[in-house]
Amino acid sequence: MTRFAICEDMAELNHEMETLIEETCAEHNLPFTVSPYLSGEELLKEIHAGEIFDIYFLDIHLDSVDGIRLGKEIRASAFGEKAILYYVSAFPQQYMYDMFNLHIYNFINKPVNPAEFKRMLLESLSPRMQLCMQDINGMNRRFDYKSIVSIESRNKNIIISAYQKGNLKEFTFRKKLSDVLSVLPMNQFISPIEYFIHPMQSFIVNLHYVTAFEKKSLILLNDAARTINISRPKIADIANQIDSYTRATCTRLSVKK
Repeated sequence: MTRFAICEDMAELNHEMETLIEETCAEHNLPFTVSPYLSGEELLKEIHAGEIFDIYFLDIHLDSVDGIRLGKEIRASAFGEKAILYYVSAFPQQYMYDMFNLHIYNFINKPVNPAEFKRMLLESLSPRMQLCMQDINGMNRRFDYKSIVSIESRNKNIIISAYQKGNLKEFTFRKKLSDVLSVLPMNQFISPIEYFIHPMQSFIVNLHYVTAFEKKSLILLNDAARTINISRPKIADIANQIDSYTRATCTRLSVKK
């Protein structure tokens, strides 16, 4: 469960950020709570009462108790050192010195750009994103998105290839690939190491582990044995996604046309 706190005295912007958080978490099946506050005093009272949040969105300009003081109080509170702080401001550069020791995660400019807000939110949520499934032995397995190399449909099972404690392993589940597609964020830039594509009917691939692209196929981990064919109707779309991904991450792939 990820707990969000929003402290913004503009009610409309406060509600807009709350909605964007709700939409983002719902899209990625992430459990969450959001607590909106219209004043710094209100949030500070909750912090002093022992309320704990994982991610804060703080306006800098607030009456009485401003965002800078809130950040200091959060960092001094129980578990506050691990909290993620976003500051919301039209002029964030003016406050760089004041926030130097607060170790903030990022700035959000006013007016808020919804797409950029969701992108930054996903970056901070990335470590919390996991695929959870029960394997054929009845054991519940959790996979960080970043650990997943590929997911294959095979003989009425799915095979997840993922890194566990530094080793690449395979895990078998009596599931359909559609079960995974319904919960895994597809074709979305979550982070440089988490971008899932569906190149053919029986495979899902994390682009982070693609090392070569040969128009009609992908190669994972520089291993020719891990060559994944791309279905003909998807060739152009996959090529565009790979191009966008490599530009965004400055990744260099071996490309053969």
